[in-house]
Amino acid sequence: MTLKQLGAIALLSMGISAAAYAETCQDTALYEDMRTLAQNMRPMTQAIRSNDMDTARELLPAMKAAAESASQEMPFLFRDGAADSDVAAYEAVMADFTAEFAALETALASGDQGAAARAMQALGDVRRTGHGDFKDSSCED
Repeated sequence: MTLKQLGAIALLSMGISAAAYAETCQDTALYEDMRTLAQNMRPMTQAIRSNDMDTARELLPAMKAAAESASQEMPFLFRDGAADSDVAAYEAVMADFTAEFAALETALASGDQGAAARAMQALGDVRRTGHGDFKDSSCED
């Protein structure tokens, strides 16, 4: 087992442990990260639609940081443990999510409104998939 694999296992264990000890999903770091993303999705979409790339670029760092942080957490749904296949599926969705932020960042850097809009659409699609598969029903606001 490589050091990288060992580190990944340790991070997953901590993420599952943190979710396991939270009393509610609102007590988890993942919930806070997702809330940050949700609060910025609409302003980002509006900025892109109005071709206000400066505002969109200002919103990006907080969203990207929240997505990267969220990818290190485990859903509250896994608080009592999860099958390896479920963890792998969650990790794949989060990898897709963070990859779409790279596409958005590239589009914003070049000022390509169409590419930025497509990246936001893709982010929304991945978000819906992730919530459909991994969001605990007790996590509704």
